[in-house]
Amino acid sequence: MREINVRLSPSLQEWATLSEEIDSFCGHHRLADGLRMDLQLACEEWFINIVVHGYEEGGIQPGHAPPIQAELRIEGPNVVATFRDGARAFNPLEQEEPDVGLTAEERSIGGLGIYLIKSKMDSCSYLRTEAGNEFTMRKKAQRRTE
Repeated sequence: MREINVRLSPSLQEWATLSEEIDSFCGHHRLADGLRMDLQLACEEWFINIVVHGYEEGGIQPGHAPPIQAELRIEGPNVVATFRDGARAFNPLEQEEPDVGLTAEERSIGGLGIYLIKSKMDSCSYLRTEAGNEFTMRKKAQRRTE
């Protein structure tokens, strides 16, 4: 299992399928538990972002939305997670960072998920293609020692 490549319908229920695939991938590659949790968290945040903000708020009706492609692979010393979707254009790297020093009441809504992804991953990149959005996250592959 060098990589996983999964096509998911844009439904929040599909997160369970992707989560299981991520756990299986991490177990197969003996990735450290902390890395597995970071991958789970970052991938869940991005998957939910696509479904809720890209498709639902973008006016794409369930059943008419193109699938979400999720890929997880080892690339050199890194674990790389790439998501491709056909939702409206959205570059998360252009979004203003939230002021995490403010209280929840003082802070405007939104942006915390992207902030969390960027804080958990070593690097992120975005590309808009003819097919849609492509968002890639990278993190050094830490292995279990036992």
